[in-house]
Amino acid sequence: MIRCNGVFVGLRSRNQVGGTYTWQLITSSPVVDVEYWVFDTTDVAQMAFVTTKGMRIRNPNNGRVVFDSRYKYMRVLSMINTAVGTGGQPYPVPITSGFAVGFANASLSTIIAGGPISGGSFWLFQVTVQVAGFMTTNNGEVQCRAITINSFTNEGQGTPPYGGGIIGSLSAIALICDIRNY
Repeated sequence: MIRCNGVFVGLRSRNQVGGTYTWQLITSSPVVDVEYWVFDTTDVAQMAFVTTKGMRIRNPNNGRVVFDSRYKYMRVLSMINTAVGTGGQPYPVPITSGFAVGFANASLSTIIAGGPISGGSFWLFQVTVQVAGFMTTNNGEVQCRAITINSFTNEGQGTPPYGGGIIGSLSAIALICDIRNY
């Protein structure tokens, strides 16, 4: 879960080796403060309220509950499932403060534009690599837009090394969660 007012934050990569998890975050501006929370499983989680609705996720290997929306922290408020654009796309949140964004996917994409030029044997490509970035605001809103992590031009003669198009996903998925009782 992350919260960062005024700057977009994206999940560049995540990795698991045994019981060690590594997340690499990237921001749309250098040298910024990003608040983050890492939630682990708990056997004695205090329930915030009793309800017949909610979401419970179990570990498929042992059946242990690894997430329960009735816990006093990390209650899901809404979900964002959108195509990533270059401008900030706003999404309202039911509360004005005390919420954070939980990344569901890195939405890594590579956009390749170009091809043969001047009808000859030369080619030119512009390659842009992006991830989805999310920004929280102080007025009950989350915004989403692409963060470029690499961009370069490649040119040459003969057969181009790759075709144009989009590799990966431009889809961004995130959970907006209540963290007020954490």
